Amino acid sequence: GSSTPYIRWYENTSAKAYIQWHTDGYLQFTNEEHSESFYLADNGVGIGHSNPQDTLSLSASAGAGLNMIRADSAITSGERIGQISFVGTENSHSNFGYGARIEALATEAWTEGSAEGTKLVFHTTDNSSATLDARMTIDHNGRVGIGASPDSLLHLEDSSGTVTMRIKTGGNSPYKPGI
Repeated sequence: GSSTPYIRWYENTSAKAYIQWHTDGYLQFTNEEHSESFYLADNGVGIGHSNPQDTLSLSASAGAGLNMIRADSAITSGERIGQISFVGTENSHSNFGYGARIEALATEAWTEGSAEGTKLVFHTTDNSSATLDARMTIDHNGRVGIGASPDSLLHLEDSSGTVTMRIKTGGNSPYKPGI
């Protein structure tokens, strides 16, 4: 038995899951069939361990993973597969500001297992603005565009009409063109 309170769920006579309060200050949720747990602590949520290092902390012996899944009967070109947004609020969660975002967008109509073209788009917000702007794209062919949709392996574009690229070798040596 346990010295801390818990609630256990059974199917017939087999234990399936439980929730347990620990005196260390966290709540444990466990699926007994798969020996998997997640923990609610005052400093965050831990999946795979009881001492989260941030708001969400993942741990697994084979390396932790995070999947964002779009569950849809048809994914078409231009639709969002998933995103990570960096959001702030200064008024008790009644309004939110989006400072940056990384999003995955389908670049073709999907057929699972054979046609899953996707690009990543990185967005940031200018100072004195509240508008997210696309800054960099990695397309479905691995081409990188900074300030533009890429049409070559590396595509740099600036709305001012001038693009400067600096490549610096180590130490105090001057900038040297590397192309």
